[in-house]
Amino acid sequence: MVILFQKRVKIVDSDITVNTVWCPKYLYVITKNINVLENVTLKIRDGTKTFILNGTDDFLEPIASLTFATGSKLCSKSWSVQAVDEDNGYYVTSKNPNNGGVYFNGTLTDDPVTVDESKLSDKQKAWRKCCLKHYNKCTTKTKFVIQHLTVDHVELTFIQLAKCDSNISSITILNNSLGISLDLSYLTLNSLSIDSNYREYSKDVFFYQVAININDYELIVKEKLFLSGVEFILGRDYGYGKLIVHKNAEVFILASYSACSSITPCPLRFPDVNQTPWYYNDTLKCTTTFDNKFE
Repeated sequence: MVILFQKRVKIVDSDITVNTVWCPKYLYVITKNINVLENVTLKIRDGTKTFILNGTDDFLEPIASLTFATGSKLCSKSWSVQAVDEDNGYYVTSKNPNNGGVYFNGTLTDDPVTVDESKLSDKQKAWRKCCLKHYNKCTTKTKFVIQHLTVDHVELTFIQLAKCDSNISSITILNNSLGISLDLSYLTLNSLSIDSNYREYSKDVFFYQVAININDYELIVKEKLFLSGVEFILGRDYGYGKLIVHKNAEVFILASYSACSSITPCPLRFPDVNQTPWYYNDTLKCTTTFDNKFE
């Protein structure tokens, strides 16, 4: 537990409605459910720390979260988001993931707008064809650019993220209950690390830990995948989810259970999808796909 230095704390308790810059001079504490609105850019300078207040209201809904609306933009190099509790007027870092987390809303749609292509140039037609192939409504409205994001006891969710919506290099997730969640989204990363051991802090509460929760579409990891201390490699409730890990990627997975329906590499000695615990530690000799299909 660390007490935040009060003179550096800047409270964020209203929506971000104009272009805004956060800098490492301050410790930003989000105390309500905050939205970064459409056509608004949030720039976060290197090393800036953000905190989300734990707690629920009378309906057991989280009191604090950070949501990037469709059409908003984020530009960041190194950014960290951590949970905090309020204790006697001070904010202290928490080992309890009891907040609304961070949500990124993209532009993906499976209902493309009808366009008269006779008025488009050949370049525009090719661009549109590429987008529609992946059910993308490609626009320049949404762009999340992050070099490295670390979330600690904070949930991380991407909703309807099109392939053209984000440019995120690496994500580190520490001690939350759902790892990384993709809902109707495409996401490509160079590196993904998920390390969860927070049960030791919540012995009286059972958390359903999921490393990668894909509610339709796919996550691609190019260079490094590290999963440790989690219940599932790929967790799903409905639809179709796919995790693709590129050739030559470094892979370490130690999970108590794998919820994949199939793993399709070239001849490699992977454990059976039903093996418990599920362990693998090697450099991939070919691109490998982890699938989960539910009717």
